Amino acid sequence: MTSTLLTLIILSAQPFEPDDIDKVKPSGTNDRAVVKGKLSWCTGEFLGETGWNHGRMRRTLNSVNGRGIGTNVVGAIQLCEMPDEPTWQAAGRELIQAWINECGCSQSEAEAQIVKAIAKWKKDKENEGKEPSDEEKFAFTDDAYNTEKPEPGVEQIKPGPMAWCDGVSVPGDDRWDMRRISRTVGSKYGIEGTIDGAFHLCWRKDDPTWQQEGAYVLQKWMNWTRQSKADAEKSLKARVQIDTFKKQREDLCKELELSPEVSGSEKVFGESLRTFFACSTRDGQTLWQEMAYLENVGFYIDPLGEPPNEVVRLVYLYNTIDNPFTRDTPLPTKDPMDNASLLEFAVAQRDVQAFDQAALDKMLSAAPYNDYARIVANELVARMKAMAKVHEASIEKVTKGDADYAEILKKAPRKGYDEWDKLSKQWKSEIERSNAFEAKLGQPSRKVLKGCTAELRGDVGKIIKGYKSKDYKTIIGKASTDPIANLLMSRLAVCSAFEKVTGLPGVLADLVKNGRDLRGPRSMAYYAVVDALAEALKDRPKMIFSLSNFYWRNPSLTAIYGQEFDFSGSIPYDPEDTGAKGVVASAGKVAEGIEIKFKHTSYSYPEANCVDDKFHPLKIESDGRITYAQNCKYTGKTITVNTTPRPIIVAPELATNVKGGAYAVGQEYGGRGKNGTFFGTVHYTKGSPSSKTIDTFYGFDL
Repeated sequence: MTSTLLTLIILSAQPFEPDDIDKVKPSGTNDRAVVKGKLSWCTGEFLGETGWNHGRMRRTLNSVNGRGIGTNVVGAIQLCEMPDEPTWQAAGRELIQAWINECGCSQSEAEAQIVKAIAKWKKDKENEGKEPSDEEKFAFTDDAYNTEKPEPGVEQIKPGPMAWCDGVSVPGDDRWDMRRISRTVGSKYGIEGTIDGAFHLCWRKDDPTWQQEGAYVLQKWMNWTRQSKADAEKSLKARVQIDTFKKQREDLCKELELSPEVSGSEKVFGESLRTFFACSTRDGQTLWQEMAYLENVGFYIDPLGEPPNEVVRLVYLYNTIDNPFTRDTPLPTKDPMDNASLLEFAVAQRDVQAFDQAALDKMLSAAPYNDYARIVANELVARMKAMAKVHEASIEKVTKGDADYAEILKKAPRKGYDEWDKLSKQWKSEIERSNAFEAKLGQPSRKVLKGCTAELRGDVGKIIKGYKSKDYKTIIGKASTDPIANLLMSRLAVCSAFEKVTGLPGVLADLVKNGRDLRGPRSMAYYAVVDALAEALKDRPKMIFSLSNFYWRNPSLTAIYGQEFDFSGSIPYDPEDTGAKGVVASAGKVAEGIEIKFKHTSYSYPEANCVDDKFHPLKIESDGRITYAQNCKYTGKTITVNTTPRPIIVAPELATNVKGGAYAVGQEYGGRGKNGTFFGTVHYTKGSPSSKTIDTFYGFDL
């Protein structure tokens, strides 16, 4: 108890005046103590000393003998001198309140502890001068317990059999006393120390005082993992068999090793398994013990809709959802910069709801997964559910009665997911082909990509044709904001870069980059939240959310492969501002593609000989140079200037409808073919230079 427990002005065995009793206020969420009648622990004979004066009584009630619960046992005993007197009962009520505050328990539990403490005091008095028994010698003392209170939402554990000790034998040469166990379980040694302590408690598993420490150990474990009592006991039972647990981890991790040649989604999904099962983390720490961020998990599962398995989903959630249990202040706070985790949870909440325990159990029931894997998964699932529950409660608090916040945190992400569900059904086969290509990118051999342009190009063409537009800028605008176009074009960009379709990869990459690089339901939910928040901030600029620290932590596919492949081509600001445009004279095959030759064009003007008129200066330059007027005389001859665009070689995929008589607008690139002709691209074709509509868009027929 604290030294501020009570201040009493007492006359021995006399009623107290009301002002002589200091009130002890309930701390935190503890209940107010209530005493009706005789103090519950005052039964049988009076164990204290009669005749105490008020000073001695006051000092006893204010003393701190040791630490933790039980520091005013003598005071509780002395109050039994007049247990039926109302003012003494009032003093007892304040003692009970102080006890409740200390133990964080109910009044009945506090009074039970007082009874137990008095019984121990009595036994200690009776045994003074006697040789202690083993039970007494090895018993935990009050000051050795690692007292642990339940965290909000966690079941409170009462002393009892330590289920994790069943079948566990502590070697005779490695038995720890209660002091060493107490030190090891303490925070200095963290999780590992708690497991060591749980193991050594099994030496005297039937000792009630050791069971009391065992209850604190189990409570600490449940506070960490948020598991149920039964599941926490299973975890401890597995973990106290330290060598077996470590061996199972090593065996599993060996089976989950990845080839150094894999990349892309195959690598990320494989690393997700290794991260989840602590194969690639420091000292075998699992995600609830020490967070390990794995890049691009959400990026690769997004276009799939559903992740390849529930472990990958859980890794995504651990990488996305902020841990609320390490926060100093609960969400939401008044600082908009501090509430981004609620926006992130809003995007991820569908994966929380979609988590399939049965699917996870089925996966982990088969090889190579073992008991270690199932224990770790159980811990991580329990922790994730608890984290999600805190965020869900915070969102309910924020959105209650507020339509704007409900739009941002509930309706907007649902809208993004619903839109993807609709689009993914409409474009099911096209998405499947595109997903299959991205999966091949993760394989060791690039040979599997061969022929991908022919396979994927038609799907992108179908999207572009579906816009039913023949305006260049309109098509760019629609493609940049179209989720399916973003997804399919990003894959075709990488594919065409691999197959060296000169001029196309960079164009497709620009179309995606200039938009939102949407890939699936999660990115669509994210941008739906962004749009809803941006709209709300127009009217309510002091909302508890901000856009400045709410960002999508994912790269672009073309950026990932930017070092490996050449993404030639680009979207020009003004495609007509080019020398490579004109009426096509011919389009013929050459070794590197299609060579486009333009119709001859020229202009003429009369020739003149001109000399400076030294008597008529026009201006003096800053460097002192004088510019004069010119005296010119025509010679009678005509000068003809050839303005025919130089030919360009383009990939066949870009030469759709490029034929004699068509008007093509293209662009040169730096390289040259074997015949010296520059490589290039065709932005679009149209019927004539003056036509307001185009017929093709980067080789896609409109």
